[in-house]
Amino acid sequence: MRSGASAPLALTDTGHGIQAFARRQVGRLVGAGMFVFTAFGVASLATWNVADPSFSHATNNLVTNAMGYAGAVFSDLAMQFFGLAAVAGLVPAVIWGFLLFSARGVDRLGK
Repeated sequence: MRSGASAPLALTDTGHGIQAFARRQVGRLVGAGMFVFTAFGVASLATWNVADPSFSHATNNLVTNAMGYAGAVFSDLAMQFFGLAAVAGLVPAVIWGFLLFSARGVDRLGK
């Protein structure tokens, strides 16, 4: 005899299974990558020198930036476009990287 009730289908992602595991691991990898990028940005901005060679300043001086030529270019462009606010611009990347690395997600901040 049939009761008329059927088992509910999970139409939303329940957070279980191999697909959810892979999604969390990729999120953690992206979060770790954001931490590395942010550390690169902080180190390059901390050792910024106006005399370093970059796209906008051609010179024969050696690069003094701790992150090398790439750090000199990044810090020079960031300082020209944003000034000291470039350091504050890295804060959202740190928060987003932490949320991804901890497998929480940006859409679940209050939970």
